[in-house]
Amino acid sequence: MKDTIVKIGVVGTGLFGSRHARVLAGIPRCKVMAVADTDMDKARRLGEELNVIACNNVHELLEACKVDALVIALPDALHLEPALAGIGAGCHILLEKPMATTLPDATLLYRAAQDRKQVFMMGHIMRWDPRYIEVAAALRQRTDETVLNVSVRKGLSIGSALHQLPGTNLVYHVAVHDIDALRFMTGLKITEVYATATQQILRQKQLHDHLAVICKLSNGALFTINAGWVLPAGTGTAMDVSWNLVTDRRSFYIDIQNGGLRVLDGAGFQYPDGFRYQQRHGVHAGFIREMDEHFIDCILTGAKPIADFEDGWISVLICDSILKSIKTGTPQIPQLLV
Repeated sequence: MKDTIVKIGVVGTGLFGSRHARVLAGIPRCKVMAVADTDMDKARRLGEELNVIACNNVHELLEACKVDALVIALPDALHLEPALAGIGAGCHILLEKPMATTLPDATLLYRAAQDRKQVFMMGHIMRWDPRYIEVAAALRQRTDETVLNVSVRKGLSIGSALHQLPGTNLVYHVAVHDIDALRFMTGLKITEVYATATQQILRQKQLHDHLAVICKLSNGALFTINAGWVLPAGTGTAMDVSWNLVTDRRSFYIDIQNGGLRVLDGAGFQYPDGFRYQQRHGVHAGFIREMDEHFIDCILTGAKPIADFEDGWISVLICDSILKSIKTGTPQIPQLLV
């Protein structure tokens, strides 16, 4: 299949869906055939920009044109139906995180994809960030090194919370990144979870403000997450994130504050996204392009995705355990599928 052009449909034309569509339109080994969104105005605008068919949903897209693959970048709670439709149609699938926002939905999707020949890839974008890749590579080079403790502190602007549609929360939208990044960098399993959360500023949205999680890892180490999304609105699109990973031989520090670029104008500070997605000399580039190119590679060569549906399901399992711990006030032991 190395000389094949992969025909792709993009489901979701919001921030990430439109980015995927523009990136894919510039990759020679694939062709965007159609985009779909329940907001037909957005779908039509993107369709006109890329000169492709605009549809209202995944079912219209699959009827309107023949596609080999789907990229699904809908709001968190809306992943199940289009993913199942794509699996049933024999499509390869790149699904943005989280896999689903309930464990039963994720399990249904994971099982539906088993024993099929298509590529089923998760869009866990931190696996494409060179800072996390560097830590993962360093740990894999030293088999005699033991991880002792991992901690992450993450603060996001309140705007990240206010624009969320019902069905997601701080765990599934934010902490899921850190759960997957921990597994990617260390290869360790999360064996026990205890979590607590506060709800004051975002009470009317029925969302938690801050989250504190303590996890035991399979080697006896600890992993802690302290995350929130109530930084003042004037913070703009900033991410204030720091990681510390300690081993018996060294300590790694990852600091992510706004991508290193600030622009001050009449509306306050703005923080352009120069890592995940940007135009470099006329080319849509960044982590999203690297992830999309890997998806195409996997389709054409049969390679295993760097993040697959099993990774997606495990992340949802841990998210579910965190939410159960918050609700019950007790530690939870995630139960893997047999």
